[in-house]
Amino acid sequence: KVVASYAYGYLHLGIAQGNNLLLANIFKADDFTCAEYFIFLSMRKLQLNPEVSSICFRTPVSQEEEMSLYRYFKAVEHI
Repeated sequence: KVVASYAYGYLHLGIAQGNNLLLANIFKADDFTCAEYFIFLSMRKLQLNPEVSSICFRTPVSQEEEMSLYRYFKAVEHI
Protein backbone atom coordinates (compact mmCIF):
# COMPACT_ATOMS: atom_id res chain seq x y z
CA LYS A 1 0.00 0.00 0.00
CA VAL A 2 1.24 3.47 -0.86
CA VAL A 3 -0.03 6.49 1.09
CA ALA A 4 0.91 10.02 0.11
CA SER A 5 0.04 13.65 0.54
CA TYR A 6 1.38 16.57 -1.46
CA ALA A 7 1.03 20.12 -0.19
CA TYR A 8 3.09 23.29 0.15
CA GLY A 9 5.95 21.85 -1.92
CA TYR A 10 6.40 18.68 0.14
CA LEU A 11 5.53 15.07 -0.57
CA HIS A 12 4.81 12.93 2.48
CA LEU A 13 5.16 9.28 1.48
CA GLY A 14 4.54 6.01 3.26
CA ILE A 15 4.93 2.58 1.68
CA ALA A 16 3.98 -0.69 3.35
CA GLN A 17 3.84 -4.29 2.26
CA GLY A 18 1.50 -6.40 4.36
CA ASN A 19 2.14 -5.43 7.98
CA ASN A 20 5.68 -4.17 7.28
CA LEU A 21 6.39 -0.47 6.92
CA LEU A 22 9.02 -0.18 4.20
CA LEU A 23 9.33 3.60 3.90
CA ALA A 24 8.15 6.74 5.66
CA ASN A 25 9.72 9.94 4.37
CA ILE A 26 9.19 13.55 3.34
CA PHE A 27 10.57 14.91 0.07
CA LYS A 28 10.84 18.54 -1.07
CA ALA A 29 9.06 18.60 -4.43
CA ASP A 30 8.47 21.93 -6.11
CA ASP A 31 5.74 20.53 -8.36
CA PHE A 32 3.65 17.40 -8.76
CA THR A 33 5.97 16.01 -11.43
CA CYS A 34 8.81 16.02 -8.89
CA ALA A 35 6.50 14.36 -6.38
CA GLU A 36 5.76 11.61 -8.91
CA TYR A 37 9.48 11.18 -9.47
CA PHE A 38 10.05 10.56 -5.75
CA ILE A 39 7.12 8.13 -5.60
CA PHE A 40 8.44 6.07 -8.50
CA LEU A 41 12.05 6.28 -7.33
CA SER A 42 11.05 4.97 -3.90
CA MET A 43 9.00 2.15 -5.38
CA ARG A 44 11.84 1.18 -7.70
CA LYS A 45 14.35 1.11 -4.82
CA LEU A 46 11.97 -1.15 -2.88
CA GLN A 47 11.46 -3.29 -6.01
CA LEU A 48 7.70 -2.77 -5.99
CA ASN A 49 5.57 -2.74 -9.13
CA PRO A 50 3.17 0.23 -9.28
CA GLU A 51 0.96 -1.63 -11.78
CA VAL A 52 -0.18 -3.99 -9.01
CA SER A 53 -0.29 -1.31 -6.28
CA SER A 54 -2.85 1.27 -5.21
CA ILE A 55 -1.90 4.76 -4.11
CA CYS A 56 -3.99 6.62 -1.55
CA PHE A 57 -3.77 10.41 -1.33
CA ARG A 58 -4.60 12.24 1.87
CA THR A 59 -4.65 15.61 0.11
CA PRO A 60 -6.70 16.57 -2.94
CA VAL A 61 -5.09 16.06 -6.35
CA SER A 62 -6.28 17.65 -9.56
CA GLN A 63 -7.97 15.56 -12.22
CA GLU A 64 -4.89 15.92 -14.43
CA GLU A 65 -2.59 14.70 -11.63
CA GLU A 66 -4.92 11.79 -10.88
CA MET A 67 -4.99 10.74 -14.54
CA SER A 68 -1.19 10.88 -14.62
CA LEU A 69 -1.06 8.48 -11.66
CA TYR A 70 -3.63 6.16 -13.24
CA ARG A 71 -1.19 5.50 -16.08
CA TYR A 72 1.09 3.71 -13.62
CA PHE A 73 -0.97 2.56 -10.63
CA LYS A 74 -3.74 -0.02 -10.44
CA ALA A 75 -5.90 2.42 -8.49
CA VAL A 76 -5.81 5.98 -7.14
CA GLU A 77 -7.83 6.49 -3.97
CA HIS A 78 -8.55 9.41 -1.65
CA ILE A 79 -8.70 9.10 2.13
